[in-house]
Amino acid sequence: MFNRAVDQLGSDKLEVRLGAIYTLKRLSRDPQYADYRVPILETLSAYVRERTRNDENTEPAVDVREIMALLTEELSERNQS
Repeated sequence: MFNRAVDQLGSDKLEVRLGAIYTLKRLSRDPQYADYRVPILETLSAYVRERTRNDENTEPAVDVREIMALLTEELSERNQS
């Protein structure tokens, strides 16, 4: 499931990318996939870096905003622990 979701991040279709992001989010919180948590967060962080590299003055795309929300939640949860 992890590999497929990562592959889908490269899709041209927004809905496929969003599905991949939501799948990775779910996997990152599933105890069965605990070993994938760090690679998932690193993959999503790299996606944001690549997608925003040349977009200095524009609002981030929907998929980038969703990842940023996920990463913000993750940091917030860590700080509360």
